[in-house]
Amino acid sequence: TGHALEGMDVVTASVKGASERFRAVLMTALTFILGVFPMVVATGAGAASQRAIGTAVFFGMILATLVGIIFIPALFALFDTFAEHFGHSLKTVTTKERKNAKK
Repeated sequence: TGHALEGMDVVTASVKGASERFRAVLMTALTFILGVFPMVVATGAGAASQRAIGTAVFFGMILATLVGIIFIPALFALFDTFAEHFGHSLKTVTTKERKNAKK
């Protein structure tokens, strides 16, 4: 894969990729989370439904941001390590390869 061509091991590549994307992901997520916050503290007519939706979206985005920042790079490292260990046997079989196998 790309990190192997640059001479990096998978963990170093994961950390580098995560650090390069960290600010963009965090800024986008925080903007959305702060934009939804008025729904969390809504008052007046229709406030109950706005609070329900706002709370779910607010905390859902916080959880999704944490998953995107922490777990996705870790899962990349894990799956890439599995692929290297099993000799890239996890690759997707293309339609052309499937047709050739039937012959």
